[in-house]
Amino acid sequence: MVSYFIRRILHMIPILLGVAFLTFALFAFFGEDPVILALGQHASPEAIAELRHRWGLDQQWYKQFWNFIVQIVTFDYGESYSTGESITEIFKQGALVSLSLTAPPFFVGTLINLAIAMIIAYRRGSFLDRFSTTIFIVLMSFSYLVYIIAFQYFLAFKADWFPVQGYEPGLKAISYLSLPWIIMIIVSMGGDIRFFVLYFLTRQNLIMYALLGPKVLRKIESFVHVLKNAMIPVLTNTVVAIPF
Repeated sequence: MVSYFIRRILHMIPILLGVAFLTFALFAFFGEDPVILALGQHASPEAIAELRHRWGLDQQWYKQFWNFIVQIVTFDYGESYSTGESITEIFKQGALVSLSLTAPPFFVGTLINLAIAMIIAYRRGSFLDRFSTTIFIVLMSFSYLVYIIAFQYFLAFKADWFPVQGYEPGLKAISYLSLPWIIMIIVSMGGDIRFFVLYFLTRQNLIMYALLGPKVLRKIESFVHVLKNAMIPVLTNTVVAIPF
């Protein structure tokens, strides 16, 4: 497992550098001149040269690219070309709200989906397996927007269990975030659980583990063994799905 992570990290470095260079090239070589956009077409050459030097746009392209990499690594993205505000401060202002919305359902939903998938895989071929397959396929058939409208209308507007709109900082935000959390967890169930079940069954034959004995300890050991052997695709799928 450790060697797998090391290989993945080493493979990730050239990919990240390539993506960073493509992003830099799109703005540096093909985009409009940010200095002209900021000062206007009729700005004096002195003002243009001063702002270009201030933003480091008068340097060679490889020096600009190096500064771009440093900004990414240090999370210091400089100033906005349009407003002059610190981009890092702009991110900080919205990061807490975004993370409070996306992080809890992501982590809780992943744990719930893994647990349900293990149970369904263990009960392969049973009524639970067939019934859950039908339910999750139905869940996957509806658009995200359908869940938002339906839950908002019936649970918030009609039942008045959740606020219809609004947001307050601190612990009061939980009442406003609970309904979006529930929607995100339910939406993630269909695809994630079917993926986890499929890989659990592909990786290990759970029926063979069920024949080891009726003891609860044996069942727990089989669950742990299967989960451990399936962690690479599970972690890969989870990391790809990170919403922040």
